[in-house]
Amino acid sequence: MPNIKSAIKRVDVIEKKTLKNNMIKSEYKTAVKKFEAAVAEGNKENAQELFKKATQKIDGAYSKGVIKKNTASRKKSALATKLNTFSKAFINAVSAGKHAVSNAFNFVIVRLFILTSIYHYIVRHI
Repeated sequence: MPNIKSAIKRVDVIEKKTLKNNMIKSEYKTAVKKFEAAVAEGNKENAQELFKKATQKIDGAYSKGVIKKNTASRKKSALATKLNTFSKAFINAVSAGKHAVSNAFNFVIVRLFILTSIYHYIVRHI
């Protein structure tokens, strides 16, 4: 614990900033999880709305300095890829008929699982 008055104040300020940054980070992570849940459920309209909200939260976290520019771009790109993959599978499923709908959603879920597995492997081993 510091003895100097200015150092004591810095500790207090840092604690407050850390709490605020954690709150912002939690908000964008929650938005991303809601989007991914909507994609997994197969709700296209809800997924598109949640994609917009998630990208807004990511941009907000970047503007507040919680995450860096490239991190924000990478996260938004990953969400856009998931949305586009989901949309293509949905369109293909609708055109193929009802029986193919479940196969298309299974394909999307398997692909998302593979992408997240690869990402987690890279993060742990690099």
